[in-house]
Amino acid sequence: TPRHVAYCRALRPTDAELRRLAAARLAALETENQASTPPRFYDPQHKEQHAFLGDTSRLKLEFCTRRAGKSFAYGLQLFEDAWKEPDVKCLYIAKTRKSAKGIIWTDVLKPINRALNLGAEPNYTDLTWTLPNGSCLFVVGADDEEEMSKLLGQKYKTAAIDEAEAWRTDIRGLIYDVLLPAMADRGGSILLSGTPSNLKAGLFFEMTQDQDASTPGRWDYVDMDYGEKWSCHRWSALENPH
Repeated sequence: TPRHVAYCRALRPTDAELRRLAAARLAALETENQASTPPRFYDPQHKEQHAFLGDTSRLKLEFCTRRAGKSFAYGLQLFEDAWKEPDVKCLYIAKTRKSAKGIIWTDVLKPINRALNLGAEPNYTDLTWTLPNGSCLFVVGADDEEEMSKLLGQKYKTAAIDEAEAWRTDIRGLIYDVLLPAMADRGGSILLSGTPSNLKAGLFFEMTQDQDASTPGRWDYVDMDYGEKWSCHRWSALENPH
């Protein structure tokens, strides 16, 4: 609703706020992992984010306001799945390569890798992270057609689609016809994430149109066109302890 959109715009973080939030999350993760082997891929202080990460459903959705910690949840999920199983591939897709790099590369993946001492090696040209066990995490923008065509022909453990509210093309084909079959061998999962917006069309809108991102909770959505069930989570910046 317009009220929700205005609320989210009011919460738009500054660069300084993003750095402060990332530092707080890192401190919490480092504290939890100092005496923990294997590493803990969750923040015990963030209950809603923890519930999303602990959800083992094949199809999962995050519907959040800004500054809620949804991108950090993506980073934790992707690194955890890559760390737990050798030689798997995990994929993060944003609307553009520039936004993909800005959202998750610097403020999420780099700090998590350092805080959890994962030993992942970044490739800044290809936007990939390679873990010691041979697993690899790919970061890509949907506007990079050549890179997308190469990556979408591979098999994945986890695929995360961000900025779902901003996609003007229906992403059903990408999810059900391309990514879901690529998960079959590894029993993987697809993650979808976005914030309230004025775009009133497409799968993300249909899934969230009756939901209030400012109120924490969970619901199920069944895509009748494909017969697929999504486990959906919502929370706001107010639930983010950092």
